Amino acid sequence: MSESNIAQVRGGAALRDPAGCLSDTRFPGRVHMTLPTADRSKASIAVKVAFLERDPRVLPEMSAKVAFLSRPVGAGEQAPVRAIPAVAVGTRDGQEAVFLIQGDQVREVPVELGRRLGEMVELREGPAVGSRIAVSPVDRLKDGARVSIPKQ
Repeated sequence: MSESNIAQVRGGAALRDPAGCLSDTRFPGRVHMTLPTADRSKASIAVKVAFLERDPRVLPEMSAKVAFLSRPVGAGEQAPVRAIPAVAVGTRDGQEAVFLIQGDQVREVPVELGRRLGEMVELREGPAVGSRIAVSPVDRLKDGARVSIPKQ
């Protein structure tokens, strides 16, 4: 992980997407150790995370995405939550909406939001997972407006 994020390393962790083959599965874990060295060329440190429960589908040396949690996961919080950046949500005539990117245009799509999750907000109803939505400048967009997407 990036050495600038070292403060996020705590005892609790959630592992997901080992080797990209179990994308809908999350595994509870804990920080096993932080190696006492840094990779100067990558500005990163190595953190080892241990699984709390074994799963036969997960094999040694598989990679995984890890989220370091600020608190333990409570009962009922195990299921993934569909969320979007809060800055992507605009309000038009009292209705919350996002702008779905379709080609070089945006389409206004009404949404139903849930709880706030830091800089994200739960999406109860709205575009499907994997949809591209505009995040800026939402306040100046209109349905059908042409947009340009910066190359990454």
